[in-house]
Amino acid sequence: MGRGKTVTEASVALDEVDVPDVNDEIEDITDAPTGSGQEEKPKEPAKPKRGDLPTIEGDEYITPVAFAKLLSQPLDGNPENDDASNWRNTDKNGSHVVPPQMIYSYIKSSKEFVSYDGIVDSNGVVRNNLLKLSEANAYWDGRAGKAAERAANAKAKAEKKAAKAETSTTTVDAESVGEVVEAE
Repeated sequence: MGRGKTVTEASVALDEVDVPDVNDEIEDITDAPTGSGQEEKPKEPAKPKRGDLPTIEGDEYITPVAFAKLLSQPLDGNPENDDASNWRNTDKNGSHVVPPQMIYSYIKSSKEFVSYDGIVDSNGVVRNNLLKLSEANAYWDGRAGKAAERAANAKAKAEKKAAKAETSTTTVDAESVGEVVEAE
């Protein structure tokens, strides 16, 4: 099999292309008049989409993301202190960060972790899925207490099982076995 015909410069007639010279004048478009001819008014800074959350009956409302950030802060304000008692959360890897997804998951799956809908913020925007700070803190502390209790129960159960295993070692009396015959 062959390649077919190849095209060479001699076999094709090329039209000349006009290339502009570098010294040609360039139009200055920035001085072009605007379409309406009116002066532009200075823009006012945009209002934030979300306003401040209210405090109702002494309870401050907080978003799940803000609550996760709050839980990720050390109790004494010193992030260098890695003592577990200084943090409200420590995962299996030793990280103290609480991801917001974790809070949303607790809201969705737990009947005890209550979120509130229909709260109006300072801009008049209706906000959903808000937490009362005092209730959220109480839930989180209770959750940590339950986890510590389960760990203590598991440790006690393991110790009891180990003690039972030591006392129930099977000893075989020579009388119960009977006569032993060796195989040839």
